[in-house]
Amino acid sequence: MNEEELEWEVRPGGMLVQRRDDDSHHQHQNGGDGAVVPPIKINVSHGPAQYELSVPDHSTFGHVKKVLEKITGLQPRKQKLFFRGQEKDDSEHLHEAGVKDKAKILLMEEPASKEKKVEEVKQNVDISEASKEKKAEGMKQDVDISQARREQNADMSKAFEAVAGVREEVDKISERVAALEVVVNGGTKVRRVQKFQDTLDDLKVRNSYPVGNTTSVTTQWETFDSGVGSLNPPPPMPSSTTISQDWEQFD
Repeated sequence: MNEEELEWEVRPGGMLVQRRDDDSHHQHQNGGDGAVVPPIKINVSHGPAQYELSVPDHSTFGHVKKVLEKITGLQPRKQKLFFRGQEKDDSEHLHEAGVKDKAKILLMEEPASKEKKVEEVKQNVDISEASKEKKAEGMKQDVDISQARREQNADMSKAFEAVAGVREEVDKISERVAALEVVVNGGTKVRRVQKFQDTLDDLKVRNSYPVGNTTSVTTQWETFDSGVGSLNPPPPMPSSTTISQDWEQFD
């Protein structure tokens, strides 16, 4: 039976055993020549961990590595198997090396694999530290942004208060300017009224002199021969007319 075609299953209690169909089981039990060949159990030590495997005694150490890969996740090329203090090749069979039931095998990792694993752990630690630093930096930036926003809001509040104060002062100045305009406009009206009064006074002065316009009427009387006699004409009556006109001028 080809070892590549073997399937394995974990039994209750964590024991890893070979899965067989009826034909292979019958063939295995009879060893191909009718003899019964039961699987052997081996104990594998990997650091503090202990694994118990159930494999055919004619399996190779390479096959044992493939079984261990399913348990430990460690690739066969990174595994080293030792039996009785000697490292075993992948092509060597268990029964030829003297591995029997309940035998102990030591599993170790390749040094390069360990170094790589340590390097991976270190990289993971560095990544974790970098992530923590980045997170801390992000939190610091958030705090700085929040502080800047609070300061900006405070500055805006002060600016609004300053604008309100300026507006109040402008309103006061506007009221004063309006009062001054009233005074100035009132003064202008006073000056205009005074000017009108002066013009009227001047007109009165100029019109106080009489305008000479005397009309004399002379009547010539004729004497009639009517015997009535002559009548002396009445003395002329002086007629003097004075015209005075007062004019008002307005700007």
